[in-house]
Amino acid sequence: MAYEQLYERHPDLLEEWRYHGQPKVVLKTEDEESLLVTTHDLLNLYHRHQLLLLNSALTVLVGHLEEPPPQP
Repeated sequence: MAYEQLYERHPDLLEEWRYHGQPKVVLKTEDEESLLVTTHDLLNLYHRHQLLLLNSALTVLVGHLEEPPPQP
C-alpha cells in the first residue's frame, strides 16, 4: 500500500525511510469499546493525511495475534 505509493511517487523518501529503520506507528487497545473510539479517531487522522497528500496506510487487524511456539 503505502510502500508502493512512496516507491512510485518519491523513491528518494523511500530510501530515507528504509535507512532509518522503517519506523511505523502501532496502537493497541485494551478492549473492543476502546477499539471503536480509536478506530474512529484513526480514520479521521488518516483522512486528514490523505488531504495533505501525506504517504500513509491504515491497517486494522481483527482477532488475536499470536507468535508461533518455539521449535525444539
